[in-house]
Amino acid sequence: MQCFWKKKGDFTTNILNELKTILDKVSVELSRQRHQISFSMNSSVDDPMKTIESFNRQFGLNGDERKTVEWAWPQEAGDTMFTVVNAYTRSAQFDGLSAESSYKLQRVGGNVLGVLN
Repeated sequence: MQCFWKKKGDFTTNILNELKTILDKVSVELSRQRHQISFSMNSSVDDPMKTIESFNRQFGLNGDERKTVEWAWPQEAGDTMFTVVNAYTRSAQFDGLSAESSYKLQRVGGNVLGVLN
């Protein structure tokens, strides 16, 4: 019985050590994302629609996906990269959009945000 408790204690210690590592990684990632969002809110875009058209080509959006971004734009309109990113994530919520297209649009928004320093 004593051996069982010793192993159980080692297991608990390992879990706690692993949890600390995971929480440290989450903290670093949240800081990075907070910085990207802040940066995007302060990054002006001269012509948001041209920027969106460029991203649409770059990420290979099909006609329906492009139309949903156009649908979302008036709801998110602004002159920052933050509003451009939000147009993509909003467009993913369009009724009747396939799960694949919805996921793709979310990824485009995330990728655009991810390239900001």
